[in-house]
Amino acid sequence: MGTKRTLYTGSAKRVNGGWAISIDGFDNAHAQVRRLDKAEDTARNLVAHLLDVSSDSFDVSIGPELTDPERLALESVARAKESYELAKGEIISRQRAAAIQLTKTDGFSVRDAGAIMGLSYQRVAQLTNAGVKNRAP
Repeated sequence: MGTKRTLYTGSAKRVNGGWAISIDGFDNAHAQVRRLDKAEDTARNLVAHLLDVSSDSFDVSIGPELTDPERLALESVARAKESYELAKGEIISRQRAAAIQLTKTDGFSVRDAGAIMGLSYQRVAQLTNAGVKNRAP
């Protein structure tokens, strides 16, 4: 089993169009970056410098400090994504049921079922063969 690596966590606070980086446990060590996507690398280099170790010998996690409205907006997006995934699953389930009804029960070809359902015939074939294993002739 591999050696557990030390994780240094910190935060990035929006300041004057950039980000002020602070690392937990290092009270007087700070850095600045213009873009948040550079925060982890900068924090990693800061910790490596302070500890005089290689920058790839530990892990770093930097999270942005967000206002309540910003956090609420992101939570709203997360809820919408969850609802979307649930709805997508329901749509696929209903498409599968309709494709089976049209092709297996009512005898439509997959091409005709696709035209009726607004799907490609290949998608109808996928939906109606879901869970069926390929068999050797």
